[in-house]
Amino acid sequence: FYETDIWGLAHKELMPYLHKGMTIYYEIAGYLPTGAYIQNQYDYGCEPGKFKIFIYRITQTNEDGKVYEFSGKQVQDFCKKYGLDAVPELFYGYAKEFSDERMNSENWKEKFLENLKAKYTDKDCYICKNVVPEEGIVLRKETLDIESYKLKSNRFYEFETKLLDSGVTDIEEEN
Repeated sequence: FYETDIWGLAHKELMPYLHKGMTIYYEIAGYLPTGAYIQNQYDYGCEPGKFKIFIYRITQTNEDGKVYEFSGKQVQDFCKKYGLDAVPELFYGYAKEFSDERMNSENWKEKFLENLKAKYTDKDCYICKNVVPEEGIVLRKETLDIESYKLKSNRFYEFETKLLDSGVTDIEEEN
């Protein structure tokens, strides 16, 4: 369907690390083997023609169909053990350890989001060689039923909109 089956290539790289019942969720970043960007102008530290696989979630399903979700720490440890790339972990802990806004105000959610944006999203992408806006972050609430929330950078939205308005697309938008 596509010029290059980047998902097949990534799957092939991860196959040796899969155990029975395991599912690995990941993002592919960098370049297609043809040299085209996977996501326009975002090289994610890759050389042209190379890509990286960033793992962000792992589950294990037993024979009864029960799904066990790896914690964020377990995902990081699994990747470290096998020499794989996990999505970079910028902070691990409770919200109150990141910011004491919750304890000090009734509009703590807004202040907490402002602090997250200021620290993590209002800057250039630290992984990319190209100067492009930071895409955003994912907050993961680890309870029995894990919840994830994406906080995208306003600069990223503006950058992406300008590209789309000029008619530039990439494999992410085409999929």
